[in-house]
Amino acid sequence: MFKKEKMLSLTKLFLRLSIALIFSFNLISCLNSTILASETINLKDYIKDKFPSVIYNIYLASLDELDSYEKEFIDILQNLPEGTQRYYAKEVYNNGFTQELLEKVREEIIAEKSSAKLEEKVNEKLPTVSKEIEPLPTRIEKLSLKEKIAYRFVLNEKNTYKYWYNRFLFCGVDLDRSRRVISRIKNFYHWCDEWSKEGENLENLAQEALSKENIYTAKYLFHDAAGCFFVGQLPYYIDINKKNEAQERARENYKRAIELYDEEKRPVRIEIPFRETFIPGYLRLCGQSNRPLIILINSIDSIKEIENHYLGNFLLEADFNVFAFDGPGQGEMWKNMKLIPDYEKSISTIINWFEENNKYSIDLKKIAAYGISLGGYFSFRAAALDKRICCAVVISGPGYFTTLSELKKVKGALLYTTGANSLKEVKSLWSEISIKEVPQLDRPLLLIYGEEDKTIPIEHAYYIMDWTIGEKELKSYPEGEHACINFLDEVVPYSIDWLRKHLLE
Repeated sequence: MFKKEKMLSLTKLFLRLSIALIFSFNLISCLNSTILASETINLKDYIKDKFPSVIYNIYLASLDELDSYEKEFIDILQNLPEGTQRYYAKEVYNNGFTQELLEKVREEIIAEKSSAKLEEKVNEKLPTVSKEIEPLPTRIEKLSLKEKIAYRFVLNEKNTYKYWYNRFLFCGVDLDRSRRVISRIKNFYHWCDEWSKEGENLENLAQEALSKENIYTAKYLFHDAAGCFFVGQLPYYIDINKKNEAQERARENYKRAIELYDEEKRPVRIEIPFRETFIPGYLRLCGQSNRPLIILINSIDSIKEIENHYLGNFLLEADFNVFAFDGPGQGEMWKNMKLIPDYEKSISTIINWFEENNKYSIDLKKIAAYGISLGGYFSFRAAALDKRICCAVVISGPGYFTTLSELKKVKGALLYTTGANSLKEVKSLWSEISIKEVPQLDRPLLLIYGEEDKTIPIEHAYYIMDWTIGEKELKSYPEGEHACINFLDEVVPYSIDWLRKHLLE
């Protein structure tokens, strides 16, 4: 009897333990599920403000709801250099996230920390550079020590100038002339002075040729002088008075050059009322009636008389009419109106004027916008907001500027054109620049970008391609630099063929 009761008690105890264990396992499973659920988080919420641009939303979109490994990946990624960030983010975009990828970024951050420590030790042993190297000219703002060192030692033929030659060619300046001038420049402080001397020399030669009635020679040399004065002020923001003087001399020489054109080929000066000032521009007619109009939009540091004059030459040969102008913050307009966030309204105002004053036999039902760099941004922005623009060509145009680190790439030009005293002021005036703030473009768009562009990386093109809903084409050059300046001999003819297919056929 005693044994039976003992056995019964043991059985009951066993059953109780079994029930308790089952309950415990279920509870643990529920807790684990709850913990895992709480550890996942939406990608867009998690990466907000972690990366230098919104393109990372597209690159990392496949991650969606993040688990602990993916969160670790993003936490490490945000602390890596921008170029490395972009590389691994593109890996996720192209091939998806893997544990192997996580291991690679773990190794990258270890290497980065080791490199930083080594650099710190090296810097401790370097001598201090004197801040007062020499008296400096009047400036737009006080130069930092870093800028002083860059202007004196970094900006030179080997490191920088040789990459600018192609742009100078597009300004009408011969390659050998560029090399001769640059050989005289000891450091960047003398940049504007030496180019202005070259411009003055060419201007004197042009006047001499004109006095001897050598009209073609004079015309050519006045254009050449305009190009030299323009190049002298182009990247130069140390002394704003000098910059503006050189730019004005470029305009004067251009005017003297076009005065020597035959009447039917001479650019027509037009001034279009805009707000409390006017938009100055030059209309060039191809000589045939009822042909389309291409509106050329300056980049942030261009003026209508130089690069867009030479681009206009190619477009005229292809039977297009061309209008090049200075918009707010550019060229002649700079004195009366600085760069404005709604720049596209100046383009719509131009179209309004031509509709009201169409005495030039232009087909105004076929209008295209064509812009390079920031001009490219204004080009497709204007097309998105004004249906009268049939199509747009964009070369290396930004789709967004969301962080101060991105704005620093064009700091001098932005402060000059906007009239702001700091990049923070620029950002507060313009807020976040993004093409996705305007309606999606539903008309043809050609995008041309360089994959080696450090100013406007190729990611901007992907961002724009994601935004536009009309016919679109992206043509990229693996070795292309900013504005594909090292492939202009291919880029310009291709863009013109594209315009002919969309406007003439």
